[in-house]
Amino acid sequence: KLQPLLAPLHRCAALRSASAVKLDEHRDILARIKAGDPQGAEQAMTSHLVAEIQDLAALQAEFPEMFEPVEGVKADPRPR
Repeated sequence: KLQPLLAPLHRCAALRSASAVKLDEHRDILARIKAGDPQGAEQAMTSHLVAEIQDLAALQAEFPEMFEPVEGVKADPRPR
């Protein structure tokens, strides 16, 4: 029963080597906050969130059955 649920997780890991990349991104954001660099922290957070949205869009395109529609939200958040 769990096998169909694992496919999206494996895809996400393949998209960005999820665990290592995301952990590095979080560390970078925190380091910039600790260093008192709000502009750098904002830039790092924006970059991280853009990558997350892109990963979700790719996952949703490949595994639409794993996502529920949300009223007022486009399936693909990228501008056309």
